[in-house]
Amino acid sequence: MRKILGTTFLAFFLSLFFFNCAKAEMTSEQLIELYLHDKSCDNKADCLSPFYFKIAGKEVEAVQPLLEALDNQDSLYVEHRLDFIYLLGMIGDAKAYSALRAIFFKNKDDENKWHQETDRWRLAISLGACLGEESIDDFVDLVVQDTTGGALRALREMSGQDFGQNKEQWVEYLKTTGHLEVFRATCRQRSVPILG
Repeated sequence: MRKILGTTFLAFFLSLFFFNCAKAEMTSEQLIELYLHDKSCDNKADCLSPFYFKIAGKEVEAVQPLLEALDNQDSLYVEHRLDFIYLLGMIGDAKAYSALRAIFFKNKDDENKWHQETDRWRLAISLGACLGEESIDDFVDLVVQDTTGGALRALREMSGQDFGQNKEQWVEYLKTTGHLEVFRATCRQRSVPILG
């Protein structure tokens, strides 16, 4: 009975949102809430809520709400943190760099090396998408110092280069005219979920 009431309430809530938002454009905050409560893809493979791409479509306007969503400790928000990181990578705004950098250092005590490497790889791609010229040295330091190897793997894959752990060569490469823009564009493209 509780489940039926909850589902009915959610359907009513969503219909109110749709009705009211048809008159006015939805804000990024509203889209994030709708995304978090959307059940259209529950237990479906290769399905992504339509609200996901609507959030990404807000571009720079969605950056601050997504950063706030990353900080939210509510379990529903925590469950979708990786989604928020992907979205920030898709948008690729330099304002997200420092927040993603802070997340890069969290959960270092995880003993599952594969999980750590995958997390660092994923975060390095989103960091790369948000990389500004002023952060190149910092980014390369993070990548080279990452003991899991995931961040360096991401840098190699996204740049198509392999300078090993040579910081100077990586920095020089990213600071060469045109390379940073191509690298960022590749990272943004890689942040788009692949379905199917």
